[in-house]
This record gives sequence, structure tokens and C-alpha cells, in this order.
Amino acid sequence: MESDILWDLYEDLYAGSSDEIQQRKYSVSAIAKRLNNDPASPLHDRIVIPMEGKKADKRTRNLSLTSICASIERENLVNKSRQLLFHLDYEATVDFAYDRICRFLEIIREQLAPQWDRGDEHYICTRASMYVYMGILRDVVSNLEADEKASLGKFDKQARTWIQPVLDHLAQLDDAGAAAYRSAGGAAQPTREVRAKLTALIAAAHPGFRSRLLEAAGDEVKVDTTPELSDIQLLRLLEQPEGSKLEFKGSLSLDLKNYLCGDGELRRQDKLIDESVMKEIVALLNSEGGHLVLGVIEPSHFPGADPQRLESFPSCPNGMAVCGIDLEYSDHGWDGFSTRLIELIETRVGKDPFYNGWIEVRKVQFGGKDLAVIALSKASRAQYLNKSEIFVRIGSHTRKLVGPEIVAYCTTHNLL
Repeated sequence: MESDILWDLYEDLYAGSSDEIQQRKYSVSAIAKRLNNDPASPLHDRIVIPMEGKKADKRTRNLSLTSICASIERENLVNKSRQLLFHLDYEATVDFAYDRICRFLEIIREQLAPQWDRGDEHYICTRASMYVYMGILRDVVSNLEADEKASLGKFDKQARTWIQPVLDHLAQLDDAGAAAYRSAGGAAQPTREVRAKLTALIAAAHPGFRSRLLEAAGDEVKVDTTPELSDIQLLRLLEQPEGSKLEFKGSLSLDLKNYLCGDGELRRQDKLIDESVMKEIVALLNSEGGHLVLGVIEPSHFPGADPQRLESFPSCPNGMAVCGIDLEYSDHGWDGFSTRLIELIETRVGKDPFYNGWIEVRKVQFGGKDLAVIALSKASRAQYLNKSEIFVRIGSHTRKLVGPEIVAYCTTHNLL
């Protein structure tokens, strides 16, 4: 069952439950649905609620119920053990947390109304921004005194003061800057990087403001984005042969066989090659995770290749060759490629991997060519290709499961 439907059902299914996890999911579901249904909410009629049959504002079509719920859940905002926006019990927490989440988002909308109204054409009111906002809200709540958290008026005043540097920065975003932030989607690492950048603005303006993200990372976020570290990480992958946690693919959609062995024309074979990449993603998610690198080929798989074309591809330490994904860039370069890749994954595999932080897409360089590195964690529930096929990784091979194999594998590998 799709995650949007599950989150929609949790409010009814878990109402009155004595199980702590179910109570929390009930609260998160109720809060997210109220954000959509309350006319006073800045997200009124902007979230897709499956059972209500309403169409979301087309400008914010990516504001799914799962993205809102997952952003609240990821930051443990209503978790009883964290005591951030938890109040008395989970029933009372719905009202208490909703009021503060709604007010926090309203502060942003008030100051950035034109950008907010552009929805997916900008960054301010998108799926990607909601993950970042909930992370910043967590830091804000963590810095509040008890009376500032208890009083909505005091919460409003202090939150406005602290996030003003962020709002000033976002107000200056041009379309290119908005697109760069938006490309993070809901993936964990890119979201943390955007959040760290924005939170650092608060910390610089208010030295007493503390952020667990910044304290834990130190300079890690800055270091992680340097070309040197990316090269080191990539070289470690390119030194290894394919295995249970590593797979290489030449392209997302280009017919490289025709390019190397045929007439040299770059032709797209979307369905055939896209499916191959999606199968590997599903298999790694259903196994132990790992990395899928796009832009690397095994020369022996191209007998009769034109020597001059093949020699233009830098050699890897593991004997493979780097063709790069630059060959299939449109006028929009990496942004266009990564957007298309993410859309393909969401359409053919689902949105769960992004919402749950099981997948991250990054660009790295080797030999002057761009590669896409897809880092995958083991999923907590079975992932399917096109909602019907399940693949797993057996050694360096990907295998499709059928019939009783599916139940047996999912049971033994704790894929609920």
C-alpha cells in the first residue's frame, strides 16, 4: 500500500490506540491533514489527501501527505521521548504541535508571499523546503525556554527573531538558486546540507543559538562538498569490482552500444535502459544497500568498439572506463539530468526511498567527466518496480523474485 494512503489512514486506524508508535503516527497524520484542511493554514488545499479525493493546487503538486508527515516524523517533533512539541499526551499534542507548526510556516509565508505562491516554480513552498523547515523548527523549539514554547505569542515573537536571517536570504534567491535548493528533494544528505547552510545564518546572527546539526557536523558539511573529498570517495568505488553492494551502469538512457560499436550517433532508448537502472535501484534497496554509479562501462561488454571513441573514456583503477553522464545532458546540465532521474525513481519505484532517506543522488567527477552516484540504504519494507516486480541482489547479479520466493525473502530479510 502506498505511503500516502497509509498516512491518510493512520488518523482513523490508530485513534485511541495504546501503542506509543501508533499514537505518534496518529498525531502526525492528524496534524498534516489539518494543515491542508484548515482555511487558516498556509498549506490549505496544497497537500494531496488520497481519501478526500481533492486535487492539490497544481503549483504545489509535490506536497504529498507523505512528504509533510515524513518531515515532521524525521525531526521527532511530536515524539514523546524528545519533548519538542509533545504536550501532555498524543491527543493534546495534535492541537499544541499543529498551532506551532502552522504559525512557523505562516511566518515564512507572510514575508515571502510571492515566492510561496509560485509553489513548485520556486523553492519556498515545495516538498524540498518542508523538510528543511521542519529541521529548522526543531532547532528553534530546542532553543526556547519553557514559557516561550507554552505561549503561542512568545513562540511567534522568538521564532520570528531567530529565523529572520534565513528569510532575508531566501528573499534574495533567484530562480537558479531556488532550483539548486529544490533539487535536494527530500533526500537526507542534500536536505541536511541546505538546512546546515540556512541554520548557520541563524547561528551567525544569534551567537547563543544552538543547533545539534551544526554541533555534530562541525565543518563536515563544508568538507563533504569539496571536490577533493568527492574524488576520494569516488576513487574508492572505482577501485572495486562490481559486487553485492556496487553496480556500474554506463547511462540512464543512451544507447552506448550504437555509439561505440555502430554509427557513433548518440540515441536514446529510454524504456530499455531506464528499466535496467531502476531494477538495480530496487535490488539494492531490497538487499543490503550500496552504490549504483552511472557513467561507467565495462569495455569488454562492447566488442568491436571504435578504438578512438573508447580511448576517449578515462580508465578506472578497476579496469572499467568512464564515459560520463555528460553525454546525455540537456541544456539544463546536471540539474535537468538529476531532476529526470529522481522523477523516474519516484514514478517507477516510488517516493518512499526519498521520504525515508534511503536514497541520495550526488554528482562527482573523474577524469573531467561527471558521474551520478546513487547511494542506497536497505529499505525497511519491500520495494517494487512498477508496483509489480521485486528484485534483489545476489552477489554481483540482480535477480527477480517470483511467487513464493517473494514472501520467503521478505520474511527472512525483515522487509515488512
